[in-house]
This record gives sequence, C-alpha cells and structure tokens, in this order.
Amino acid sequence: MEEKQVVEFLAAKKLIAGREEIQLILNSESPERVLENASKNTSSFYLEKKDIEKAIQDLEEKIIVIEPSRKIAAKEVDRNIKIHPDSLTNKKTLGTTGDFVEYFRERFKKLKGTLATRINSNPLTTIEKAKKTLAKTRVIGMVKSKKQTKNGHMIIEIEDEEDTLTCFAGKDSKIMESARQVIPDEVIAIDGKQSKDLFIIEAITWPDIPYKQKKTTEEDISLAMISDIHIGSKLFMKKEFTKFISFLNGKTENKAYEKIKYITIAGDLVDGIGTYPEQEKDLENNDIYLQYEILGEFLKSIPEYIEVILTPGNHDASRLSEPQTRIDDEYIKSVKGYSNLHFINNPGFVEIHGIKVLLYHGASQYSLISNIQEASDGFTSPQKTAIEMLKRRLLNPIYGSKPPIVPAGSEMVIDNDKIPDVMHFGDIHKKGYAEYRGTTVVNSGCWQKTTSNQIKRGLTPSPGEVPIYDMRTGILKIEKFAADENIEK
Repeated sequence: MEEKQVVEFLAAKKLIAGREEIQLILNSESPERVLENASKNTSSFYLEKKDIEKAIQDLEEKIIVIEPSRKIAAKEVDRNIKIHPDSLTNKKTLGTTGDFVEYFRERFKKLKGTLATRINSNPLTTIEKAKKTLAKTRVIGMVKSKKQTKNGHMIIEIEDEEDTLTCFAGKDSKIMESARQVIPDEVIAIDGKQSKDLFIIEAITWPDIPYKQKKTTEEDISLAMISDIHIGSKLFMKKEFTKFISFLNGKTENKAYEKIKYITIAGDLVDGIGTYPEQEKDLENNDIYLQYEILGEFLKSIPEYIEVILTPGNHDASRLSEPQTRIDDEYIKSVKGYSNLHFINNPGFVEIHGIKVLLYHGASQYSLISNIQEASDGFTSPQKTAIEMLKRRLLNPIYGSKPPIVPAGSEMVIDNDKIPDVMHFGDIHKKGYAEYRGTTVVNSGCWQKTTSNQIKRGLTPSPGEVPIYDMRTGILKIEKFAADENIEK
C-alpha cells in the first residue's frame, strides 16, 4: 500500500491524518486492515496516533493464519488415530451402594489378576487360608485402613472377596519404609506369615507397569501437549496462546511446527463458573457458553491437518466426579463439523500411529501428594505423582477424597492393554517430565498467570511452555511462548 492510497481512503471517509500517522500505518504488517479498523474506531475527523496504535495492537492479538507455501511434513502424513471406546461412551450410574460394591470388586479383580502373575517364592493364597498356616505366604488384598500405633509401628488392614487380614510392620523393620507408602483403596500383595492375631509383613508388592522398550513410529511426526488454557479468566495468557496458534500456522522461523501432526489437550479448556470461592473476581466473562465460543475460535484456527484430542478438567462443563464425561455438544456448537477435533472423556485413551497415549487431567494429585511420601513434593515435581499412579495402576485410588469417584466403567484402572507409551496430564499448572519403565510422563503446565487462589495454595505455575514429543525418536523438547517476566500475576 502506498501513501497516496492511504490519503484517498481517508478522503473517502472524510478523515485526515498527519504524515507521522500515515507512516505509522504504512509501517505496520497489514496497512489495509490497520487503516480500516482505525477509521472505524476514531471519534473525530482527525485520525490520531492513538487510534492507529490501538488498531495495530488489536490485530496483533488476533490469530493470524498463514498457509505456508513450502511443504509441511505432517501435512503429508495420513491420520492414524484410534480412540478407545470407553473414552467416548458417557456411562451413567445411579450411584447406589450396589454400584459402588461392584465398582470396587471390579477394581480388585483386575489388579489381583495382575499381581497373581508375578513370580514369587511364597505360595499365593487367600486371606482365610493365610490365617490358618504358620508358613510364609503371599496374600493379595485391597487396603481397608492404615494407622500408626503410639509406639510407631504400622498396622495395615487388607481385605479380599471373603475375609480381612490385619498386617503388622515394626517401626524398626526394613519394610517400614514401604509400609508408609501404602494408601487406602489400592490393591497390593503382601508377603509374610501369621503370628497370633497379626500377619507379619516381610514384603509389599504393587501392581506397577512392566519395563518395556520405548515405542516409536516410522513416520517423522510430533505430538504437542498442552493443558489448563482457562479461557474466560482475566489471567488467561491470550497473547502467548495466540503466539502458539500462529506458530502452528507457520508464522515463525522455528520449523518445529512442520512435524506437529497431533495435539492433546488435558483439560481445563475454559475457566468455568463457580469452581472456587470468589472466582467471579478473576473472570473476564462469566458466561460459560461464551468461554467455549472463544475456545472454538482458537481451535478453528489450528490447521486442519493437525488432529486435536481434548479432555475436560474440573473447570469444564462436565461432571466433577471421575471418570468425567466428554464436553457436551451444547457447549461446542461453534466447532461442529470440524473433523480434526476429537472431544473425549477424562481420563481418555487413544492410540496414535500405534503409540498408546493416556490423557488424564489429574485432579487426584492433591490427595496423592498428601498421602504418599514419595509424591510429597508433587506441587513442584508433578511427574513424581504420575509415577505413583502408574505404580498402583490407579489414576484416582482413594475413595472419599477429591475429586469424587463415580462407579461407572473401569477407566480409572490402567489395564494391561492400556499401559501407556505416553502419559499426559495437567491440573497442577506446573511442568514436569520423566521417563518411567518405558513410559514418557508429561505435565504440560498452563496458559494462565498465577491466580490469588493458587497463591493461597502455594502453587507456582509454569505457563506458556509446550512439550513436543518426537514420535519417531522418542525425544521430548520444550518450546516457550512466554517470557519469564510475564508469568507472575
């Protein structure tokens, strides 16, 4: 665009501008759009510098989609995604006592089957038979209770389908450290022998995932992982998130975008309404439908060749109890017809080119951090908490803690056929990465600055960072879209 064209445009609108203002327009990335917007917003016949600067800023904050002329590697690869049926079926339950009994029986059955296959020198027997023999045995049970005595010993009570067993770990015994890690409602194997009214513990075994070779793909593609966007919050990092979307569209010198074929989003897509006390003070808008509408505009700006898998979190329009149902179509009407967007349950399980990906928002972390010594620093190292979930093969083990459990399906148990190659979670707003027995564990941080609620809870978020997993090499790299000084409130 030339100076003459700017002057002619302004004349047609009965507006005038000085040479400095005209030059500011011409120096912008999109002079035509800046001129159009500035002329609409001015309140006088003279187009002032402030009007032009505002128009430039508004355009910079909008998502700019650019179709690169060069070939993009991920675009040339056909979609290969399989969503596990449980991740799409919104199972409902009345939540009766019978439903819960059946739910925990199924949990016990699955994990007992896993533990029963472990090689061990002690014979596996039932609790009832273990009580009647003085020989060493192995029993499998669900933890009913755990308490420490006045003298510092540990008493763990477990149960199977028929009976209960009171187990003892002495305060000075080698097994005491393991006994401290036991939590309610998990399923464990205990080796030991009966002595009067107590079963003396010699070893404790968890179901744990097996060691396996890291699985990779033949295709040269990547998986980007994000979570906790919190659209609707005053502290949503719109500029940084827009920068990420622009990155996906190739508006960058960084060529990492060319391999991104998949994106997983592990919950808290929007900030929601009334999810914590006085949340309204932190909201940009308190209309849940509008929050999802804005989300939809961002999602529609992601290139269509990129497949996006989204689960809900505790801030989203879904039930709070787990497993959470996928977000209802009522809230995501604006993206209807976009075949690259896949809304699934939380937790959700998908296979991408044969790579098994477990998606879990991760709200159970709070109860695990307060109950497992190995995960006590989970607020700063969330990957440790996820490893404890894999060790127990349970995503939300403790009944009665938050979030509540609903007796629907068995998605909270990590079955043998659902041992992940990648476990992606969020919620804690803190980045964390680890390799555990061939599984890559990733907490993807957030896109929200520190809220007053997080300050009260001592959380220190790490926003604007995107873990990108190279599916051919198994290497994880981090791309940053936020300057360090923009992280604090």
